[in-house]
Amino acid sequence: MHSDTITALAGYFGTAKMDVSFPILVTLLYGSVLSLGTALKDAAFGGFLCALVQSVNHIGIRVRNMNYYSKELYENEKVRMTAGVKARDDADAIMEMMGYCALPVFYDELVKKEVKNPISKFIKQIKIYQNLKTSYSQLKQGDTLLIQFPLKQTTFFYQLLINRLRSRGVRTIALIHDLQSLRHGKLKSTAIVRKIKMKVTETAILHGVTKIIVHNDCMAERMKQMGVDGAKLVSLGLFDYLIPNFDPALREGKTGKKKPVIIAGNLRPKKVGYAYNLPPNCDFHLYGVDFAGRLHGASKYFGAFPPEEIPYVMDGSFGLVWDGRLAETCSDVFGDYLRINCPHKMSLYLASGLPVAIWKHAAQADFVIKNKAGITVESLYDLHSAIDKVTEEEYADMKKNAERIGERLRAGAFLKDAIARCGG
Repeated sequence: MHSDTITALAGYFGTAKMDVSFPILVTLLYGSVLSLGTALKDAAFGGFLCALVQSVNHIGIRVRNMNYYSKELYENEKVRMTAGVKARDDADAIMEMMGYCALPVFYDELVKKEVKNPISKFIKQIKIYQNLKTSYSQLKQGDTLLIQFPLKQTTFFYQLLINRLRSRGVRTIALIHDLQSLRHGKLKSTAIVRKIKMKVTETAILHGVTKIIVHNDCMAERMKQMGVDGAKLVSLGLFDYLIPNFDPALREGKTGKKKPVIIAGNLRPKKVGYAYNLPPNCDFHLYGVDFAGRLHGASKYFGAFPPEEIPYVMDGSFGLVWDGRLAETCSDVFGDYLRINCPHKMSLYLASGLPVAIWKHAAQADFVIKNKAGITVESLYDLHSAIDKVTEEEYADMKKNAERIGERLRAGAFLKDAIARCGG
């Protein structure tokens, strides 16, 4: 291990309550494991190192300015076939790479159950608050906590937790996956109580945390209109998409201008009604959960695949970024949400080396144009002619640019950069 590593680590540890010799011994041990972990580039080592440092804290040596991320420890297994868990898991892994330590949130059995009785619902809210409070209680002044939002379990009392962290001098960074009040909150089918809970929790996060990582500049502008301080907003650009040990050879022959257009993701009719009314002059390959319908001509549905497998399965020309009921335009609540969000499926396509076809009014349309990584269209009925106008040379350039961006996505570069701009 290099002497400058030892020196840096020695300065990182405090020596209160201990003889000088013991901290030096721990520092050497920590530095040796750190070097090994870096060499192996294994995120699991990050967790081991965090456990080591936390253990050192307990025996009297205080590591200053610890960085943590909140990790809620259960989810619906069905969601694992969608982007719902992939984006969060990747963020966890990237933070481990950056030296962040997991701060587990263990939920009681009651919290995991669906309850309908008003009294039971209130008790559940208290339980969620207590579980989160227990987790956050170990944070100290100068620490940083990154919170993935929305939480898997929300509580009306979250504002109290954020206020308490701020008063204790803990820096908080919120990584926004979705603004539910702008999507589910606009649906008539969403219960009033749930809408209120969304609004209360979002208010706690948006106005209470130190920094907020938003999808893009369009989302940042919308949040400024909601009264959020623009100085705390940092644009992500794209959600990363980690593919461990990615083998481009397994993608050989699966991308080409004359192939069908790919639609990947949740295929629930209420969300993507357009997928069941596709234009007949263009063929599509569909992948994802909750498919329920028939397809025309040569279009095919291939099933649902885990996020780490689907990059090797998709076969097509462009990955489609579209939402809503209609093929003519991106409509209703889900379609309109494309004006401010970064769809995770776009990251899947680019990480797999696929150019993108996207609604021209989507927030990410500018990214596609600037990076020459695909095409934009007003309507799916324009898709066939838009692809037809792309020359083989232009398509080859789009594919090359998609592969270039894909390398960054698979390395977690976008989130690393955003966290660095937050001062984390």
